[in-house]
Amino acid sequence: MTVLAAAWPALVVVLVVAAAGKVRDVGGFAAVIDGYRLLPRRLTPPAAVAVLAAEAAAVLLLAVPATRRWGGLLSAALFAVFLAAMVSVLRRGMDVDCGCFGSSRASRVGPFTVARTGLLLVLA
Repeated sequence: MTVLAAAWPALVVVLVVAAAGKVRDVGGFAAVIDGYRLLPRRLTPPAAVAVLAAEAAAVLLLAVPATRRWGGLLSAALFAVFLAAMVSVLRRGMDVDCGCFGSSRASRVGPFTVARTGLLLVLA
């Protein structure tokens, strides 16, 4: 199996797991987004819903061969935004939850989360 053939199923799994964690606590995920201090507080709930919708759309697009390229582009856009947000908080010296898989506070933004997100961007 080539990297390209393995890329879309891997992205689907990551995005499904990520969205599932966020769906369980959309309000908590909005609070995580607020912790990045990139958006006005009033925009964090709609941003949380938009991220969930984009992750779900990317999964659906990746699952259909005719739309797989669009799913890859949407996935790449998501990972690029996530990566930029993570780099921003690191540059500002902040210690925040990454929110990658919901609001579980399981992982803080750091070199590992940045590297993982960068690899997912490349994979997308």
